[in-house]
Amino acid sequence: MAFGRVHWEELPEATRRAVERHTGPVVAARTVTQGRNCTVAAVLDTRRGEVFVKGVHRSHPRIWTQDMEESVNSHVLSIAPRLLWRVRGEWDVLGFECFDGSQADYSPASADIAKVIRTFQELGGIRCPNVSLKKPEHRWRSYVDDEADLAWFQGDHLLHIDPTPPNLLMVDERAVLLDWAWPTKGAGWIDAACLVIRLIEAGHSAEQAEALVSEIPVWATASREGLLVFARANDRMWSEVADGRPLGIAKAARTWLEHRVAT
Repeated sequence: MAFGRVHWEELPEATRRAVERHTGPVVAARTVTQGRNCTVAAVLDTRRGEVFVKGVHRSHPRIWTQDMEESVNSHVLSIAPRLLWRVRGEWDVLGFECFDGSQADYSPASADIAKVIRTFQELGGIRCPNVSLKKPEHRWRSYVDDEADLAWFQGDHLLHIDPTPPNLLMVDERAVLLDWAWPTKGAGWIDAACLVIRLIEAGHSAEQAEALVSEIPVWATASREGLLVFARANDRMWSEVADGRPLGIAKAARTWLEHRVAT
């Protein structure tokens, strides 16, 4: 679900002044259009340097995503931007360090993929923090045949679950993982499986995509049965999102399901 953007200049003066107590005077602001979990997303140019801000009104139905971002940030600093401050009032705004980079290219010839794989290798080794996290059932319960199928998705790994290219920012020789609105505790292979679908969407075959994510150690912990249940759930989820439209991600999820059925 996407929400219309509110520009920096449209925020209440009290909110802008509260942010500037952290940043110093804002001399320019550029709205970022990508991202689904916030209403305000902008790069602020200040006398102290650039900062990325994201926020929602306090009445927003997804204000909980702000809490999620804050709770997990200190645990993922090796692969994600640092949270610098938070402003709470009529608007809830998070301020992050800002990186100069481009979104990841997942196409078959891209050199970015190896860097993305390294980021997920590192994530697989991060100890799951003892904070309130989502569970896989929050996202996929409606798409399995039986409640018992959710057992395949259980685990004690920290997951991101949305490795769409805009969430991977290429900075120098690494891929920085953005948008931790849905940090999840579950089976370690789930992020790799989500990445498989995104790689297929970008032009890889299912076999090629799985070969690439096989370099992520936790992928080896996935069972054939668990992968099939997960592929079927994602096919249903993305078909529902597509609602009859020719969305590439829905086609990719179907391609992966067909591969898993045949495997």
